[in-house]
Amino acid sequence: MYYELLNAVMYFQLEAYNMSKDWTPVKQYLKDLLNEQSSAYKQLQGTDHHSPMYTIGTRGFEELATVLVMAGRGVGVCDSDGNTMLHGAAESDYLRLGEFLLAHGADPNQSNAVGYTPLMRTAWFNHLQFGELLLRSGAGVNTSDSNGDTSLHRAAYRGHLDMVRLLVEAGADTAAAKNDGATIMDNARHHGRTAVVCYLSMLPSSSRRSTVPYAALR
Repeated sequence: MYYELLNAVMYFQLEAYNMSKDWTPVKQYLKDLLNEQSSAYKQLQGTDHHSPMYTIGTRGFEELATVLVMAGRGVGVCDSDGNTMLHGAAESDYLRLGEFLLAHGADPNQSNAVGYTPLMRTAWFNHLQFGELLLRSGAGVNTSDSNGDTSLHRAAYRGHLDMVRLLVEAGADTAAAKNDGATIMDNARHHGRTAVVCYLSMLPSSSRRSTVPYAALR
């Protein structure tokens, strides 16, 4: 309920600005939103204990994102776990919000505290269109997290065949190994992802790693 209420409040504030051209109430709301002790921060934080920036992304609050970006805040702001609005949007598949954030300078390669990038979130949750958007925007397909997992490791682990194909076409290294030595094929086999195993086994050795950026292929 808090999320819907706060979104309605922002609608009201934007309407007030459109009528009066007075940024004062909007700026005050933003000040409260960025203050960890404020009721606005705590309400938007909700029960998941992420900051408003990440919550705005996971909830797809385009109006809040727009005001924050217009005020010069929000695009690269992280919560205590290092997550940004783009991480949140990628996780919840809010494509239009992702397009907006990337168009206004969001970094598609920004890692959180454990090395997760927005592309890793899309790979885990199988958000194909968002994955394509990130790759077109320059996301690193072979970036690894603190455990050595790449986006392809994650997609194979989950058995997302279409995502695996997308990442391989974008130049993902199918021979990449995690810190413990596990490869993409190991991940797929261990978790019984038969379709992924079959696909990977049929790839020619020349497809193991491409040097052509995905953006250049589209």
